[in-house]
Amino acid sequence: MSKACIWIAGFLVLITVRSATAEISWYLGAGGAITSLESADFSDTSGLDSVPNAVVTISQEFDGGPFGWRIFAGVNFSENFGLTLKYSNSGNYEDDWLVFTRTDDDMDPMTPPVGTNYFLIGESSFDGYTVYAAPTIPLGERLAFTVQLGWTSQEIDFSWNSVGNSGSISRSDSGFACGALLRYKFLSHWAVSTEFEWLLIDFDNLINLPISFGINLEYHF
Repeated sequence: MSKACIWIAGFLVLITVRSATAEISWYLGAGGAITSLESADFSDTSGLDSVPNAVVTISQEFDGGPFGWRIFAGVNFSENFGLTLKYSNSGNYEDDWLVFTRTDDDMDPMTPPVGTNYFLIGESSFDGYTVYAAPTIPLGERLAFTVQLGWTSQEIDFSWNSVGNSGSISRSDSGFACGALLRYKFLSHWAVSTEFEWLLIDFDNLINLPISFGINLEYHF
């Protein structure tokens, strides 16, 4: 959270300095997005390999696309360049997967294993801040295309539970982020935008690099 405060403070200072030397425009926005939330390798990264009586076999990945939300503020120094600061939440996703726990000590590959099949139920979500440099190409009087290049800092919460088995993990990660946005200004102060975003973080190999697709409503001052 301290990093987020530093980012916000720096963002506001930059806006203040620039406003003294140039005519700028501001905007605020909010929207929703579907975000990919896929496990990289549960058995190695989530702690499930420490379940008693392992061997443990996980028959499917945690794989979903929860619906989340974001809010953001931006400043345009010209019609071709600006900055955006965004807070986003991936939304919570719940999934279950089949686990086999071996209960015998016979590791002879010719002997069928003895064990128990059961389901684990897991939940996961992540949230955090991203700051973007946003070069923009006007495509007409009302339409514009923006490329987003920046840095993100996110925190993920992942938990699982079943009969006799439960646990949780919280991890933070930061790294590069990129995306693209198509904006249509349907009124003098109002615009709608569609957005693609790719965060180059995996929380120490806990999930695959998340991708999101969203739609936003913006107010331009």
